Amino acid sequence: MSVYDDNVEVSSDSFWEIGQYKKTVKRVDDGFELCTRLMQLIQERADIEKGYSANLKKWSLKWKAFLDKGPEYGTMKSAWIGFTEEADSMSEIHSTIRNRLVDNVQAELKSWQKENYHKSALPPQRLKNSKDLEDKFQKAQKPWAKQYKHVQDCKKAYHSACKTESGLQQQQQAAGDSAQPEAIKKLSDKLRKAEREVTKSRTAYESAVADLDGQRSAYTAGMSDVFAEAQEFERTRLEFFKAVLGHLHEALNISNEERAPAARHVALHAADTHTLHYLLSLSLLSSRSLLHAPPFFTLLLRLLLRPQTYENLLHTVQRADADQDLRWWAQNHGDCMPVQWPQFEEFGASPPTGGGGDGGSVRGKKSGGSSLTAEEPTGRAGGGGNFRNSGHQQSHDVDSPTADNY
Repeated sequence: MSVYDDNVEVSSDSFWEIGQYKKTVKRVDDGFELCTRLMQLIQERADIEKGYSANLKKWSLKWKAFLDKGPEYGTMKSAWIGFTEEADSMSEIHSTIRNRLVDNVQAELKSWQKENYHKSALPPQRLKNSKDLEDKFQKAQKPWAKQYKHVQDCKKAYHSACKTESGLQQQQQAAGDSAQPEAIKKLSDKLRKAEREVTKSRTAYESAVADLDGQRSAYTAGMSDVFAEAQEFERTRLEFFKAVLGHLHEALNISNEERAPAARHVALHAADTHTLHYLLSLSLLSSRSLLHAPPFFTLLLRLLLRPQTYENLLHTVQRADADQDLRWWAQNHGDCMPVQWPQFEEFGASPPTGGGGDGGSVRGKKSGGSSLTAEEPTGRAGGGGNFRNSGHQQSHDVDSPTADNY
């Protein structure tokens, strides 16, 4: 059990509990940090490309100098030089990749971060985006939180009165007829006063619960509207990140580099059907088998399979789905979460739990479960929000992302 401001106890981590919107607020700060981390990822890869390019150039110069002064001659010397020229070509390619990563992809991400996230000018500095969102959630929750605290206070007063009454009843039973008349009268007066206090506090508690229940529709509507706004901001980030990762794929895709050797194109036309079948069989064998394959076949296989790496990467990026991710968030941290709405609790009774029959999602429940009220707010599919009461209860079957995605 966690505690929120003013010592208000909440029974679960459901979005609808007091203060539990903070995960959605933090997601804005996390988005800013993810921009920074993705820029760091790109910068580190760019440094690797730069270093590789420099090492290739250094290697080429070393062996060109050897060949210029060494004993090798004629056509064999030209064959040696061919590898240094290949290194020069690849060095230029990887230098170009480094430039694309920094000048295009990283610069695009940095510009978007600056345009979409804004820090407050006054200390303590924090993102205005998350501060504004938190203020909106607090405003939407304030009336509910105030009444909720009143319900908790009335509940404590009622249970305290019941406890006092129960204790006096036990004293009266223990005293029996053997006690002094004056003591019995004094105990009876205390018991009658306690009974009046129980009646009074029970009435106040029941009234507080009824008033809170009357605010539920406005509360869920207000919170859902703010949550929908947060979802749209996150959708923008998710869709932009998908585009950036696509651009990152394009920048790294060396198989499309025009200055790369044309051996793959030539090899494809030079290989006959039997050769391709042989290559296919090699691709299904262990890497150790490739060590015993003819050098031409090994080179050809690598040239043929290299584009597949980038095709697989592109398919992985394309599988990113903002709608699916937002639905997952709504179901696990947002307005599709189940909630146990406050209800009158008798003294000594076990408190209701979120997993009990009276709990349910604000968005509606599947048939077979009971709801706290006859009317449950419902919302649009896709993790959005904007819930309003309807005359009947609706159920929403939403596909959830697989566990592998999270």
